[in-house]
Amino acid sequence: MQTDPDQIAMMSAAQDLISRDIVLRLFEDAVPQLYAFDAVTFKLISANNAARRFLGKDMRHLRNRAPWDIWDGLAQSRVRSLCRRIRLRSLLRVSFPIGIESPTSAVLAVSIDYQISDKPTFVVSVRDVTKQSAIKRDAAVAKDRLTTAINALSDGFVLYDADDRLTLCNDTYRQLYATSADAMVPGATFEDILRYGLDRGQYAQATGCEESWLQERLAAHVAGDIDVEQQLSDGRWLRIVERPTSDGGRVGLRVDITALKEQQSKLNKMLQTDDLTGLRNRFGLANEMAALSDGLKQKERIAVLHIDLDRFKSVNDVFGHAAGDFVLRTCADILSGGPVPPRIAARVGGDEFISVLVTRKSRAEILRYAAQISKRLSDPIPFDGHQCNIGASIGIAFVQKPGEQAASDALIAADIALNQAKRGADQNIVIFEPKMREATVRNSGLAQQMQTGIQRGEFTPYFQPQVNARSGHVKGFEALIRWIPQEGKPTPAAEFLAVAQNAGLTEVLDEIVMDQSCLAVRKLIDWGVKDPCISLNMSMLQVADPNLVHRLGGYMKKHGVKHRHLRIELLESTLLDERSSHIIENVHRMIEAGFRVELDDFGTGHAAIATLRKFAVSQIKIDRSLVRHIDQDDELQTITGAIVDLAQSLGISVLAEGVETQAEQDMLLSFNCDAAQGYLHAKPMPLSELKDYLIGRGDIRVH
Repeated sequence: MQTDPDQIAMMSAAQDLISRDIVLRLFEDAVPQLYAFDAVTFKLISANNAARRFLGKDMRHLRNRAPWDIWDGLAQSRVRSLCRRIRLRSLLRVSFPIGIESPTSAVLAVSIDYQISDKPTFVVSVRDVTKQSAIKRDAAVAKDRLTTAINALSDGFVLYDADDRLTLCNDTYRQLYATSADAMVPGATFEDILRYGLDRGQYAQATGCEESWLQERLAAHVAGDIDVEQQLSDGRWLRIVERPTSDGGRVGLRVDITALKEQQSKLNKMLQTDDLTGLRNRFGLANEMAALSDGLKQKERIAVLHIDLDRFKSVNDVFGHAAGDFVLRTCADILSGGPVPPRIAARVGGDEFISVLVTRKSRAEILRYAAQISKRLSDPIPFDGHQCNIGASIGIAFVQKPGEQAASDALIAADIALNQAKRGADQNIVIFEPKMREATVRNSGLAQQMQTGIQRGEFTPYFQPQVNARSGHVKGFEALIRWIPQEGKPTPAAEFLAVAQNAGLTEVLDEIVMDQSCLAVRKLIDWGVKDPCISLNMSMLQVADPNLVHRLGGYMKKHGVKHRHLRIELLESTLLDERSSHIIENVHRMIEAGFRVELDDFGTGHAAIATLRKFAVSQIKIDRSLVRHIDQDDELQTITGAIVDLAQSLGISVLAEGVETQAEQDMLLSFNCDAAQGYLHAKPMPLSELKDYLIGRGDIRVH
């Protein structure tokens, strides 16, 4: 009978277990791998079903093997050392993991127990923990990767648990909150960390209101989703984004937005700053004015000076825009500097500025301050070998009480006062008075009516004859703009010319006068008048236009008239203003082109002799103030007689204007002043009436 070696080995092993007091069934069917080794020889006595399946070997191949022969990942020296300690009772049980490569790659959890009997035994329990180890390893790797990723974030990351205690934060978070970094230990509460930084001045927005700021921040922290901005005391800005987690904790990011804030600040500054001068623009002025007004202290008020540069357009026209830009920058430096720099200096228009003071000075002191500014702005400004001469008109208003509306009203009031200053002949600095607002409203309505009137053709020149008082013949005409509304009465020029200038309508009116005057000359020629002549009044603004000769030339060509048919009538003050060198140059160009120049309002107190020597003046017009009642006033007779003698000695014609009585005319004739203009001879009349007037006087014949 043949015997089965495996069966013999199993029986032998079972007998050996029984002899060693080991319950065979429990050993054989146990779930973990069980191995029994002789405690002296370290040879395998038995391995249960689980062990044999794992190793893939039967007892015939396993029996009498040592542990280090069974598991290649187990060192013999280590096993002997551990077992010796167990036998000496220094250890009751030993557990440790090992990694093996055969029969398959695995991670085993090994436990060794010592069984004391006649035959001491080591019972070894082995569990395959490859999967659990892989899971732990993957979790550890994932955790390491997450930690690495969080630390690599350019933004600060923080995590709090359900008790609002710090779980983790990355290095960036600690760097952003460097002042309170020492308090950022796991388990520290959010409030503790916040207070730590607050006590050390970390939060700029909390200065002066620390406790209320803290309570608001804590309330926001637990309220839900957060997306706010926070400024730190070192000047940096952070964006705080926080969200609740599913387990009741909080996760947050801190984004450094300092660069963005700086860009926003630069952009905001650009939006509020005039590019050319670096001063505030109108938008920036309004914002700062509102803030200043809100911060007014007791007995303080805001003085608003609205400054308009006189004759600035002429600088651009004559010397070019580079000169104009230079003048504007120079004026900006003047306004923003000085012994008492303004709180705000702004450029609010092409040649308009605002200077704002917060002061306790009186009205008289503010007027003196404004006069100093006006004087400095009137000093010649050198540019590229030229002298740019300007001046300034200034309107002043005050903010007496806090509030954005009060500041806005003051800006409007200063503008109204400025318009008054620009219209006034005797003063260029005006403080706002309530009655001025009524005039502004009235003038605004008048300006709108004028625009409508221009569209309807209601503006036309009237022509007042200039006669030879001895012969009675007409020697020329003066063109005077008139407004004849379709509805209502004619409006005197004195009432609408200043409004037209402020409304920017003077150029349109000039075009009407030049066109219709050239047409009138054409008509006079056609009617048979020999060498007719019409005088055109020119303001300083008109004469400053370098295109004036070209504009006039266009209408002359249109109607077929010559330069000798037109006289340019200028105020004496226009030529005597030393700041108007470019205007004088323009006058010389007009004379060279063939126009004749007359001086109007002569003898009103200016340096007349200097004017007559400086310009090729063809005729002067004695001001009506020297003509009215001349027959009854010895002083007027002396002055007027001297003027006539002076002009005739220089070969200049003299015409007296405003002659209303025969007695006045007779006195003028006694001085050999035979040219006259006034109601005594004729009132201004439209072109349609000129022909009949001339026929009636015999100056033209009826064909």
